[in-house]
Amino acid sequence: MYLFQGTLAERREEIAALKNAKTRTVNAVRINCDGDVEIGKRPRFEAIQITDSHPAFKTPIPPLSERLGLPVHAYKIPGNGRSWFLKRTPNIQGHVNQPATFLNRGCNPERRFTEDIYEYGWSLAPMQWQNEVGSIIVARKDKKPLLPEHTEALCEFSPFRLSNFFQYQLEADSPVDDVLREIIKPRFQEYYDRWKAKQANEEKRNQVSPYAV
Repeated sequence: MYLFQGTLAERREEIAALKNAKTRTVNAVRINCDGDVEIGKRPRFEAIQITDSHPAFKTPIPPLSERLGLPVHAYKIPGNGRSWFLKRTPNIQGHVNQPATFLNRGCNPERRFTEDIYEYGWSLAPMQWQNEVGSIIVARKDKKPLLPEHTEALCEFSPFRLSNFFQYQLEADSPVDDVLREIIKPRFQEYYDRWKAKQANEEKRNQVSPYAV
């Protein structure tokens, strides 16, 4: 049995140290919705820190990120999307968050059409990721650092790399494997390298690959 021999103040310090040892911070990214970007003046992809016990780590993982070998959790910030939806701001739909929607694009060929607002089907994001999305938090499943650059490229990979493949497959009713072959780690690594080379910001051009973190 452990008996502490120090003073009360020292005991309090020990308890605080034990609590801190059990909780660590994780580098994550907040993907801000149009309202937070246009009116709140926050960056679209914002570096943040969360605890390793944050509820974000209990949310489902978008299957597209899983297939790319970079599984991340996507967590809607409670009330944010609804709040922007109710504000009815002129000339802007504040609750819209296209990067978050494309991150949650479905890639399950066995469910071409689904009415379940939470289920991932084929080509489109579930309805919960199309309506009143608001700002979200994205964090890596392995709790390694996730950088804004990684998240930005990951979100852009879906519309700018995959959309044409999805569209052709749906219109021509071609094999789904033609699309699935594009949703793999080597394809995203290639895309990320090209994405970096096009950036004007030197820090973005020199950023490490998410697979090398």
